[in-house]
This record gives sequence, C-alpha cells and structure tokens, in this order.
Amino acid sequence: MYPSLHTGAGALPRSYGEPGDARATEWGADLYLPMPFAMAARIDLRYDIIPGHPSDPVTLWYHIELERQVRPLRPNIGRFHAQWRRENPTVVTGTMPLNVTQWDGTNTSGCDNFVAVEAEGQGQMVGLHLQIDNIAGGWYGEGDDMVFVDGRPGDQWPPTYHGAGTEEIFGGGACPNRAYSGPYTGFHLVENSSFAGKHAMYRWFLADPIRFSRSLVWTVEHGHANNYENDYTSVAYWYQAEPHAPFPHLPGPAARLPRFPDAMIRADAARAQLRLAVETLRRDQPGTDEAKRAEDLLRRGLQAFADGRWDEATTVFQSWK
Repeated sequence: MYPSLHTGAGALPRSYGEPGDARATEWGADLYLPMPFAMAARIDLRYDIIPGHPSDPVTLWYHIELERQVRPLRPNIGRFHAQWRRENPTVVTGTMPLNVTQWDGTNTSGCDNFVAVEAEGQGQMVGLHLQIDNIAGGWYGEGDDMVFVDGRPGDQWPPTYHGAGTEEIFGGGACPNRAYSGPYTGFHLVENSSFAGKHAMYRWFLADPIRFSRSLVWTVEHGHANNYENDYTSVAYWYQAEPHAPFPHLPGPAARLPRFPDAMIRADAARAQLRLAVETLRRDQPGTDEAKRAEDLLRRGLQAFADGRWDEATTVFQSWK
C-alpha cells in the first residue's frame, strides 16, 4: 500500500495559502481540502532528526475535522493526494546561455522541465505550492508551465496547456519583486527585490481544476528553455480514483532542508546550547540571577535571529558562558 499524501509538514500550506483567505499568519499550517475515505484513514507524523543540527523538543497541537456519512461514498469519489518533489539543482542540458535571463531559444519536448507531479489514473489537480531558491540570481521566471494531460513529455507535443512564464501561473503580472497573497494565487515569499534568494508561491486550481482521464504530468521550465540551475521544490495536490502510482522516494531530512547560510546554522547551534542551559537552570536554580541572565540572553538572541542578524545572535547566545 502506498500513502496518498507524502510530504514534509513544513512544505504544507500556511494560513496564507488556504482558499478564500488572503491573511497571513505565522501561527500554524492549515489545509482545508476534503480527504474522503470509505473504510479507514490513517495520518502519521514523524519527527526526523537532522544530522548535524540541534534536535529540539517539539510540541505538536493539531485539529482534525471529521464528518461521518450516513450513506457509503459513491464509487466515483476521488481520493486526496499530495506529493513532495525537489530538484537541487535543476539540470541544464542545452546550449542556451547559463543562468541569465533569455527569451530566445526553444524547448519543444518538455523533457528537461522540473516535474511537480506525475499521476496515473483518473482525477483532477487542485493545487500547487512551488519554492524556488534562485541561487544564480537575476530574473529566473521566464520558464513556461507545460501541462501534459493523458500524455507525457517526449510523446506529446504541444502540451495540453502551455503557459507564458512562471509568474503568470501564480497571479503575478510581470516579474513580481515583493510578496503578495490572494485567495487562490500568491507569491507569499520574495526574499529580495533583486530576485535573488528564496521565493515561494501557490496556486489553487479550485475553480479551474486540471482534469485527466489516464494520466497527468505537470511541469515547468527552470528559466527559458531550462537555462537556469536553481533549487526547485514543490508540493502538488490532486484527487483521483484509486489505485494511484507509487510516489518517488522521499529523501532523508538533510536532503529536504532548504539552503541556509552558514551564519544561520552557526547561530542555530549556539541557540540550542543556550536553550539547554536555560532549561537546566530553570530546573536546578530557579529564580537565580544566573537563570534570569540566561533567559534574557536567549530572548535577545532570538530577536536578532528573527531579524536575520545571525552573527550578532551567535555572539549573544555564546556570551552566557
């Protein structure tokens, strides 16, 4: 038996991405999509320790809404699926100039595109969450979306749907350089107005689902005609009749981590050490000046960390010794 949803919890939508609500919040991850089942359902959440990184204790709060049906589900009710994928970095195989914005050149197969989902059976795609770490810099978004319905790249041309650029998929007019969130589309993360660094975007195909009878391959170019080497990660959401095809192997936690600056990793390691010291002092020396000093340093360091001042945060965290 293969799971219908297999992804890291951090890749699931935050509240900014829920359909019908454009408000942003940092307090939780919400997914308001029905998950019908006929006989049983099981949800597993696993905490993977990341080698070489602090293994902080995790407090989990969750809420699941369940509706019991009086009548059995109709046989044609699709089951919910979600799949995580990553290509890091994307592979450039053509002769286009590397890692520069281009409009010339052609891609008439889609074979080297980034693939967000490959589904077999009958169903409909309802959402996509795409994250791009633009390592190369410059405008990366001239890559077209190419959606192959009941066909595959290399066998079918043209694709069933052929878009005009990455930003249009997610409601951006031209080269969005600041974050925005709408009910169904958004660029909820734009790290730099110069387009360098991390970007995250979402699209809910709720009013316009991508329906397929035999198969679906949703792809997007990484740069025009795939001329950019970048870090692409996605979660695709769809419904389909069972059985579904096996998912690609989900790599270990280290291979799922975003690219972090070395200064941030050093600051996080120092934070974990101070946090452990604070917990020990609270237990063994509650209310003492030393315990209060450590707690104050932890608060100050966390604020610097949140502001992106990682070297300063490291200095603050380490000054308790």
